[in-house]
Amino acid sequence: MRFIKIKITSMMYNLLGYFLSCFYVRNNKLWLFGSRDGSAYSDNSKYLFEAVVDKHEINSHWVTKNKNLYHALKGKISIEYFYSLKCQILIARAGVYITSHGINDISPYVRRNRLHVCLWHGLPLKKIGSNTGASRGKNSFLYNLLSLFIFSKKGPDLFLSPSDFYRDIFKEAFSYNDEQFILAQYPRVSKLSEAKNIAKDNKTTLLYAPTFRDDVDVSYYYQNTIIPHGDILDLINEKLGEANATLLLKPHPYISLEKIENDLHKYKNIKYINASEDIFDYLVSADVLITDYSSVFFDYIILGRKIVFFAPDLEWYTRSENRGMYFDYEKFVPGKICRNWESVINESLGENIKNSSKVKEMLLMTSQFPERNEEYIIQIIKDKLGCQN
Repeated sequence: MRFIKIKITSMMYNLLGYFLSCFYVRNNKLWLFGSRDGSAYSDNSKYLFEAVVDKHEINSHWVTKNKNLYHALKGKISIEYFYSLKCQILIARAGVYITSHGINDISPYVRRNRLHVCLWHGLPLKKIGSNTGASRGKNSFLYNLLSLFIFSKKGPDLFLSPSDFYRDIFKEAFSYNDEQFILAQYPRVSKLSEAKNIAKDNKTTLLYAPTFRDDVDVSYYYQNTIIPHGDILDLINEKLGEANATLLLKPHPYISLEKIENDLHKYKNIKYINASEDIFDYLVSADVLITDYSSVFFDYIILGRKIVFFAPDLEWYTRSENRGMYFDYEKFVPGKICRNWESVINESLGENIKNSSKVKEMLLMTSQFPERNEEYIIQIIKDKLGCQN
């Protein structure tokens, strides 16, 4: 009964802002921002939001469906709780919606005459959209049914790509056209580049950031040592202690790991970072990034630091049934590929041998327009609004 009540309440609020918009004039000086289905304060939309608030006279608000996040940030930023009348009135009045994943970061139902700007959340290694050859959408039957009667905005008016190369991938995957694209550096990468010269302490910090796997339960991560456990944790902790180093374990937000969080309390050289936290500050502080198939290394590469790749399930992950990849992983990644944790730690603590030609190639793919920062993106949005007036 409680579950049904929650679902009904959620659907009522999903529709409320849309219907209220019938009674309000669109305000192009009111911009709303959100990320990851309204659950987080992170990603490119976070850093564009902060740039707009700092430098522009635009009425800007962050929208969240996460009550804990709302209370944590209330008073620090202009944040609104989605399940409130005040937020629904803002949704009804806003002229601009800026997201990292899709329109549901703010509200699933938005009038088509509003401007939706999707900044996206990462550059794919694995295939996405129509390139996967399968439908992986999350929309419910009720959502799809309502969409037949509610003339809501479907896709973005503007979509951010940091390079011509990835524009072509996004264009094919999502069936977008050239006019929809903003070609500029990701706001979070611009912020990362600005922070790369911040002074650090003498202790070596390793950041381990694995991505999620489609259609597996949490046991898969332990069985394949993607998440270390037992004797492996003992070995890692010992080697880190000898090297005066710390390992930060930051799983993907879609990986639920309450068990490992409890297990790590006894290891002084290994720290767990909650999956919902923004990875940005940890990228800045890390001397070495350890990852698998996550596109986070595309962001980190701008810092010019060491990257180690841990791929214990490479054969499984790269098979065509699991979406497939855009690249030959073993030839593509700019770092050593390890298949066990002992190799990972030894490589991470060893000498940094840079592949400068591959790094240069990567930067062209991932940050082709470093001079086009947040201000460039904001101006493109303003210009687009001028066209729509």
